[in-house]
Amino acid sequence: MNRQPAHGQNGAPTPACTGLGSDERGSLSEAFQSLLLVEDHPLFREGLHRALCRLLPEAKVKIASTGLDARQHLLNQAFDLVFLDLHLPEISGFAILEELQTRGITQPIVIITGVADSMIVQRARTLGVLGVVSKRIDNRRLTDLCLRLMRGETLFELERHWLEALRVADGSGLTRRELDVLLKLAEGLENGPICEQLGMSHSTLRTHLTSLFIKLQVGNRTACVVKAMRMGWI
Repeated sequence: MNRQPAHGQNGAPTPACTGLGSDERGSLSEAFQSLLLVEDHPLFREGLHRALCRLLPEAKVKIASTGLDARQHLLNQAFDLVFLDLHLPEISGFAILEELQTRGITQPIVIITGVADSMIVQRARTLGVLGVVSKRIDNRRLTDLCLRLMRGETLFELERHWLEALRVADGSGLTRRELDVLLKLAEGLENGPICEQLGMSHSTLRTHLTSLFIKLQVGNRTACVVKAMRMGWI
C-alpha cells in the first residue's frame, strides 16, 4: 500500500476561525475530510478534538489513544491529516513512523509534542512527517498552520516555540529542573518514565512535584498542568 500525502492540516475553533473567508473555509473542508488524532493524554486529546470538530464540522475524526490502535488505523486507511503523539502506550510514535517508512506507506503526519528537543525535529524530518508542533497550540496558530499545510508547506517550528516557552518560564519562579518535570507531566507521563527520561531518583522527583504544587497552589498533577498552561508556562 503506497499512499500519497494530502498536504493539509487542521485548524482551530471558535472566533479565531471567523477571519477565514468563505473560499478558505470551503478549501479547508474539502482538503481535510478524514483525520486521525493519536493522543493518550485525555486533556490534550479532548481539547484538540473539540478544536477540529469546530473548524471542520463535516470532517470524520478518528481517535486513537494507544500505539497499537494508531498503527492499525495508519496501516489500513489513508487520511487527509494525522496528528501523532510520540509517547504512546504499547508502541511509540517513532516506532510507528519507522514501520510506515519500511512498508512504503505515506501518510500526511504532523507530530504533536510537549517536549523541547531539537533531536525530535531532526528525526521527524528523516521519517517524512510534515511538521512538529507543540501540544499547547492556540486557535489562531492552529488555523494558520492548517492553511500553510494546505499550501504544501511544512511545519517545523518546535525550537522557536520552546525558546519562547522557556523565556516565559524563566520569569515564573520555577527552576529549570522543575520546568523539565512540568513538561513531562504535560506529556501525561507517570513517575517511572519521568525519572528514567530525566535521570533522577523517585525521591528527587517527589521533591520537585511538591515544589511545583506549592508554587502553583494546586493539589494534583492534572491541576498543575492546567494551571501552568493558563499561565503560559507550557
